[in-house]
Amino acid sequence: MHTKQHLNTFTEKVVRQIQESLTISRMNLQKIEETVSNVGLPIAQETQTELCRVLHRIRDFEQVYNICEGTFVKNYTNFNVADEFAEI
Repeated sequence: MHTKQHLNTFTEKVVRQIQESLTISRMNLQKIEETVSNVGLPIAQETQTELCRVLHRIRDFEQVYNICEGTFVKNYTNFNVADEFAEI
């Protein structure tokens, strides 16, 4: 049990560090995107998209991890898919 707790703590710290690094990288990329030439703009936008994807994957990992550990907290919302499609 003690080893599992250490591994959980380690995993959470690694995930947080990756998440923080990606967030900082994304903000820096947004700042320099204004000065990127037209040739480099598609590459910068593609990089921005990939950073967003990785951040979403980390959030997905956290949710699955929390479900497995029994610490998942469901966010109750008043959301009805049929109503949302009706609005469209």
